[in-house]
Amino acid sequence: MQNENINIFWSYLIVEELIRSGIDYFCISPGSRSTPLTSAAARHPRAQKKIFYDERGAAYHALGYARATGKPAVLICTSGTAAANYFPAVIEAHNDRIPMIILSADRPPELLQTQANQTIIQQNLYGDYVNWHFNLPVPSAEIPSQMPLTTVDLMISKTLAAPKGPVHLNCMFREPLEPSRGKIDEKYLHSIESWHNSEEPYTRYRNAAQEIGDEILEEVGKIIKNSRRGLLILGRLPLGTDVKVLIEKLRWPVFAGITSGARSLNNPYMIQNYDHLLLDKDFKPDTILHFGAQFASKRLLKLFASDELSDYILVEESAERIDAEHRVSLRVQSNASRFAEKLSAYLSDNTGNSTWFKDIKQKEKIVTQVIGEQFKGEGNLTEAQIAWIISREIKPQSALFLSNSMPVRDMNSFAEANEALSRVGANRGASGIDGIIASAGGFAEGTKRTTVLLIGDLAFLHDMNSLHQLKNNKFPLIIILLNNRGGGIFRFLPISQFDGLFEDYFLTPHDYNFKNAALQFGIPYTVVESREDLIKAFNDAQENNKTTLIEVKTDSQKNHTVHTDLIKKISDLLNKK
Repeated sequence: MQNENINIFWSYLIVEELIRSGIDYFCISPGSRSTPLTSAAARHPRAQKKIFYDERGAAYHALGYARATGKPAVLICTSGTAAANYFPAVIEAHNDRIPMIILSADRPPELLQTQANQTIIQQNLYGDYVNWHFNLPVPSAEIPSQMPLTTVDLMISKTLAAPKGPVHLNCMFREPLEPSRGKIDEKYLHSIESWHNSEEPYTRYRNAAQEIGDEILEEVGKIIKNSRRGLLILGRLPLGTDVKVLIEKLRWPVFAGITSGARSLNNPYMIQNYDHLLLDKDFKPDTILHFGAQFASKRLLKLFASDELSDYILVEESAERIDAEHRVSLRVQSNASRFAEKLSAYLSDNTGNSTWFKDIKQKEKIVTQVIGEQFKGEGNLTEAQIAWIISREIKPQSALFLSNSMPVRDMNSFAEANEALSRVGANRGASGIDGIIASAGGFAEGTKRTTVLLIGDLAFLHDMNSLHQLKNNKFPLIIILLNNRGGGIFRFLPISQFDGLFEDYFLTPHDYNFKNAALQFGIPYTVVESREDLIKAFNDAQENNKTTLIEVKTDSQKNHTVHTDLIKKISDLLNKK
């Protein structure tokens, strides 16, 4: 490297240190000022490279990849507004505690605030939405060569330490930017000679395992022992989290959110379709033990307002407040799997209340029977029914990604247990409909599995340019596009009663043909309108194992009516005296 210019040398140090630390997935968008960083990644034999025209899509792809793997992807872009296009995904990563590394190229300081082309103020571009940011100085032989290495090591520790989240290293470069010959003094290389001859990072950060003391186990155990109507809630948990041993020991009913990864469990304590069970006015737990982040169920949030809830214990790895209803009485900062194992070993074998549990299971049968009869009898498709079908038909070895608005809610409310539901992704940090296709593509690459994406038409339109990414994916995306010709979710809100506003400003109807979008990007396409056609098209796509678009045409008014009627029927049966 002594024959390269110093821009290239520093970029080599950055990329090499990332890869030595196990971070080898690079999402690169073309640009001039980022040439040193791009060249370093392109020339590294162990770097996995993905090229994106669109920085916004690149960031969401990186988000999906990190959501699946727990490891950050590295984003590389040029100066100017390029890095600003990362911002929506940065917000999602921050809110949902997903690691992400941004390497933005920048102009040197003498060009700032001069109206020089493609120059903006990039330092602290993301404000409070990053765990850490740093303005790397222009590469210079006057700065020790160890400095970029220790900066990268600090950056990695900041993205991976709880709470995980995005980090931003802004890299200023003067020309020349290309891999031209330069003059780097041998003395400048001497200080990192031992690093150069090894394969280890320069500075190794080791996070000590958080100790779970007997006093906290005793406190939680006492609450559990005194509870008569305990409920275990599983919110969004990292893929691979295992709390089965605690479920077996507690013998409490379990409400597992669709992003918990626990919907795959064939376990008697797992309550299917729990969202509808909450229509029961007599369902009033006295103790809640909640693992993980939030969940999709609005009814579950309302449950926390019950006057009969005396203890609400929340276990989550970060120290951040996860308490929208302000009801948490005991906050435990711990890894979910580790705490579940420790607590289960501490508890006695007689914790569950069999009368409370049997009553819930009996009502669960009522709910699942009503839902099954409704969806088996429907010929023309509704969106709730589609979620039910996909959960039954998805291959167990696949993964699932859910768009916001109705898809994640319907899957949370109606899905049946399936091994594939151990691998579910959704952007629930900020719950936007932007970047869903790109996120799902990254999730597929991260899980290394064929991934099914359930997405609405407006979210699809919002991210349609990300379809071009999919041809470079190693693992296909089977897209189930729910086309109700507008924002169907707004039919569930009070604004739907205001005729003068609702249609044009909220429902926003359209008549777009998505077949042409599939054709444009070379994606196999089919359109269906019946249950039988959907099952056949979906199973054919899974058999072919290629990226495919299945458009399902639905009626948003009928969807709303079916939801409303089904809720009323279940509510009447559960509250029948």
